[in-house]
Amino acid sequence: MQDLRSGKYTLWDHCFELPKKRLEAEKAVIDSVSVGTVTHKLKVGGNDKFEIYDYPGAYAQRFDGVDAGGGDSASELNKIFDDNQRTVAIRMQQETVPALVINGASNCRQLVSGHKFTLTNHFNANGVYVITSISHVAQQGISAGGGAADGDSHYSNVFTCIPFALPFRPLCSTPEPFVYGSHTATVVGPPGEEIFTDKYSRVKVQFHWDRQGKQDAGSSCWVRVGTPWAGGKWGMIHIPRIGQEVIVDFLEGDPDQPIIVGSVYNADQMPPYKLPDHKTQSGIKSRSSLRGSGPNFNELRFEDLKGKELIYFHAEKDKLEEVENDSHELVGHDRHKHVGNNQYELIDKEKHGHVKEKYFSLVDQERHSHIVQNSMLLVDGAKHEHVKSADYQLVDGDQHKHVKGTDYQLIDGNLHAHIKGDHAEKADGNLGITVGQNSNEKVGQNYAVESGMEIHLKAGMKVIIEAGVQLSLKGPGGFVDIGPAGVTIQGIMVLINSGGAAGSGNGSSPVTPTDAKDANDPTDPKDPQLITDPNGAGY
Repeated sequence: MQDLRSGKYTLWDHCFELPKKRLEAEKAVIDSVSVGTVTHKLKVGGNDKFEIYDYPGAYAQRFDGVDAGGGDSASELNKIFDDNQRTVAIRMQQETVPALVINGASNCRQLVSGHKFTLTNHFNANGVYVITSISHVAQQGISAGGGAADGDSHYSNVFTCIPFALPFRPLCSTPEPFVYGSHTATVVGPPGEEIFTDKYSRVKVQFHWDRQGKQDAGSSCWVRVGTPWAGGKWGMIHIPRIGQEVIVDFLEGDPDQPIIVGSVYNADQMPPYKLPDHKTQSGIKSRSSLRGSGPNFNELRFEDLKGKELIYFHAEKDKLEEVENDSHELVGHDRHKHVGNNQYELIDKEKHGHVKEKYFSLVDQERHSHIVQNSMLLVDGAKHEHVKSADYQLVDGDQHKHVKGTDYQLIDGNLHAHIKGDHAEKADGNLGITVGQNSNEKVGQNYAVESGMEIHLKAGMKVIIEAGVQLSLKGPGGFVDIGPAGVTIQGIMVLINSGGAAGSGNGSSPVTPTDAKDANDPTDPKDPQLITDPNGAGY
């Protein structure tokens, strides 16, 4: 008896380690099978168009590119491309077996299912066959009282077979195990580890019903971990840690394809925030590893309690922030910043700052500032500067100072000025100098004083004029000259005790300078508020 069967079997499968490959495998039915002198066509009637397609092929999951300990085992994946052909060939053979089934009957007691026999002396079907099923019928005559048997003994059988040239494959009649619903399990790993994973972020688990597992790396295969976002070197990642309870689902209900779809808290793994006290809080809180404890964590927390809304960020050690273009920050009220050690800042181009009211700055120790090029300062109002100790200023080049109003200067101590070059000073108005005690001037060479009107020298006691070589008094009517040769007096008329009168000057009346006003001391800035966790320690 010959049946028309599908002439093509196709399997597809998926391996997450080879995501771009379909892992397709095809097998066509053999063209024909010869039995004795008769050839039976199996590829007939275009039956190759009646393809059987099945997914998943259930061969990709048999091989893993990572060994049980997390090491590389990429060569195992190459076996998929052999096993897919083996599997599809078996499926095609299973489909082909019912295509040509021979029914027979005999009284040969040696026939056994699964064994082969050779048929001879048939007019066209001599050959080797494999028995696929057999039913035996036997009858034993019954004797009464030790006499002759009552009735004849009889044996016969009916059987089905296929040509030996047609490979026999039993049909898949055993149902595959099926997992109904999800399970929870505990993440496990080697002793001393807190996080045990492979390069794909897979973990090992032990199910609560597992009686043989030992809560170690041998308790399960590697189990993939679902995540809200998974891209090529980007996405989200949270690797379940040893001891945490996770929710495990099974792809297509297959117990050989577990996948972690979430995690749950339990009495040993409690939520990060005390509930229900902090029921308005949500966020992400991690734990430092290895051997981290309660105070060792990174955290991003959201407080949604009305009127106390807050975003709290905690970095257990360092924080690295990188912005490839612009960064904008808007603070509606105060901003507090506290750096426990040093702060370093590098700006490759310009820095702009605008303080609309007051600016306070306090440096408890030294302040160093180095401006490589120019420094410009514009103060629209008054500038107050108070140096409580010494003030040192060094200008390598020229110094220019322009005071459009009055320049007031008050020195409570002494003024020392040393000019290594020339000193030129000009007063377009009056110049008044008041010296409370002595005034001394020493000129290395010439000393010249010229007045457009009058020079008046007056001493409360005496005026002494000395010259080392020559002393001369010169006027419109004559002169007096004192030199090494003597005293020469010459004039149109020289009167000695003969009348006349001494001249008088206007006297000295310098303007008393106005003392400079003291600078106002700046107001010290307020220290920033220290950052504290609103939840307090232990949360």
